[in-house]
Amino acid sequence: LSPSRRKFLAILREYKASNFEHDTPARFFHKMVRGADANQDGVVTMEEHRTLLQNIGAADKMTEGELCEIFDELGEDWKGEKV
Repeated sequence: LSPSRRKFLAILREYKASNFEHDTPARFFHKMVRGADANQDGVVTMEEHRTLLQNIGAADKMTEGELCEIFDELGEDWKGEKV
């Protein structure tokens, strides 16, 4: 995992510890992904990641460059949109 992905996962773990302490990690991450996928198309876009960070009060914890690094690492989906 890239440093940016590790940082993103650490932000989610911190949020889980404060707000979803009774959920299993798998259940929590499933809830986060489903909640982040605003249009329910099965693809969480960079904009949806930004919105997720805003919604959990962590928008200032990641830079645009770090988000770009995550999406560069993950690649593109079949429509050419970053996934």
